[in-house]
Amino acid sequence: MTAILVAGYKSFELGIFQEKDQRIEIIKKALWDRPGELNLSHSGPGTRVAEGETGAENRIEAVSIDQFARERRFERLDLIKMDIEGAEQKALQGGMESIRRFRPQLAICIYHSQDDLFNIPLQLAAPLPRYRFHLHSYSPSLGDLVFYGIPEEMMNAE
Repeated sequence: MTAILVAGYKSFELGIFQEKDQRIEIIKKALWDRPGELNLSHSGPGTRVAEGETGAENRIEAVSIDQFARERRFERLDLIKMDIEGAEQKALQGGMESIRRFRPQLAICIYHSQDDLFNIPLQLAAPLPRYRFHLHSYSPSLGDLVFYGIPEEMMNAE
């Protein structure tokens, strides 16, 4: 079974995806730097998570990538793609052990704040030797700006 943490799991529940792939398990948890509970904030087109207290109906369990990989006894992790409305830095902090161990390809959105634009590349470049990094924008503005990291050993793999 392929386990995927899906931050936008409502899309799956609402049937936006036509066919359900039996290899995908929807896990209704937020990615963060550590286990715990977070607040959900629904604003605009995205849902954000943050620390702090609110009503129980606005809470979600959080998990780190490292914790999840250990609990599920991952033998491999091939790709991490994040577009999690500004929680990318925290989620990456909670996944560095797994990223160093498994050396997955990375596709991390860095347009949610100006802080992301500078800090996420710095957060990843130093601790990940032998990765090649590049940026790609999928819109005329800086919206939809994705920071990619590819392990060098995958660059020439066929």
